[in-house]
Amino acid sequence: MKGRIWILTTAVLLTQAAAASAAPSSCRATDLGTLGGRSSRAAGISPDGTIAGSADRDSGDTVAVLFRDGKIIPLGTLGGVASAARAVAGPRAAGSSEVAPEVTHAFLWEGHRMRDLGALGEGRDAVAYALNRRGEIVGASQIARSNASPYHAFVVRRGRMIDLGAPGGADSVAYDINAWGMIVGLYTRAAGGSVAFLHWRNRFFDLGHLGGGEAEARAINDRGQVVGASQTANGQRHAFRWYGVMSDLGSLGGTGSLALGVNSAGSTVGSSETADGETHAFLVEGMETMVDLHALAAPPGVTLREAVAIDDAGRIAANGRLESGADHAFLLTGCAAPS
Repeated sequence: MKGRIWILTTAVLLTQAAAASAAPSSCRATDLGTLGGRSSRAAGISPDGTIAGSADRDSGDTVAVLFRDGKIIPLGTLGGVASAARAVAGPRAAGSSEVAPEVTHAFLWEGHRMRDLGALGEGRDAVAYALNRRGEIVGASQIARSNASPYHAFVVRRGRMIDLGAPGGADSVAYDINAWGMIVGLYTRAAGGSVAFLHWRNRFFDLGHLGGGEAEARAINDRGQVVGASQTANGQRHAFRWYGVMSDLGSLGGTGSLALGVNSAGSTVGSSETADGETHAFLVEGMETMVDLHALAAPPGVTLREAVAIDDAGRIAANGRLESGADHAFLLTGCAAPS
């Protein structure tokens, strides 16, 4: 009996040692700071490691910014008091900005100025969520002036905002677009429930679900791999990766997870509930299991709550919460292998 206990104990210790050695020793998180205010937020990352997001000024206003080479570059607004960058590709960034009280439009920033992309029809509010290297932009916009107006997914091509419609009869949102013009997002049915879609060559394709009937697609890479979240058969909400077939990426021990970014190698990042009810950033590389990025890289006094994007060099844009309750944007390096 003692020999069996010794064997089991040794096996556990060896497993723990292997897990520890597998954790990247260079994995670290860098706080990207603010513009003198309380909080900042990351939303996307470009191939050169520039992060798009927003940051608070000491005046309390929140403005769209780029975090690049240790600097914070304010992008301004469209005349209102708040803006946020959601995506960056090369010299361009896109997001949303107030243009007047209670009116928000999508914008394109091209290196030195912010251009108003407007909204669909008579819509008051619109937001751009992503853009590709060709300058195509996707997002969602109200289609009428009423606050109760539905939102429709849109794509901006050659300066024109195109309504993609809402095939489910209610709302739709486009969250990402790849270099080939493939668009992913979600649409809702008039009777309720959401569908993860791929829009390609003027057609919507339902990507399916993990057994629970609902899903949403949040990001796509140039290979056509899609990530997001779907309801499972037991009613939980799990991150997925889709490449012809939807695969459940699981969670960090909790009941819910959401995939938010994917690079060309399929490395996937997002957020997940843990067994003790917290929300932590995660990474999944290849067919490996989900890794808790908070456990690997969080500085003292910080909870890394979500990873929003990952580039092909393995750099990760993330958001963390400080002990003060303020949220800050972070850059994680050394946690994922380059593509």
